[in-house]
Amino acid sequence: MSSWHPLWLAPSKADADRAIAALDTANQRVSESRRPIVTQKEGDFLSGMEGFFLRDKDLPYTQRVYNYEAQMRQLYLRYSLFLFYN
Repeated sequence: MSSWHPLWLAPSKADADRAIAALDTANQRVSESRRPIVTQKEGDFLSGMEGFFLRDKDLPYTQRVYNYEAQMRQLYLRYSLFLFYN
């Protein structure tokens, strides 16, 4: 998340490369683990960043932002009660 600053500019190539490397590392650690090392919630947030930096990388920047926003809205709705009661 710290590789993308949506209030300022689109991520630079260096920022995107750092984010992709971090996502690759996270996915590698998850796949090598014999037990779940991330919660469903953490996995959902990783998926949101993968969408922005990997799956949707060929879409225009604005569309990628809208897709990310929609996914984060879904996560907010899914987990907002969780925040208040846990």
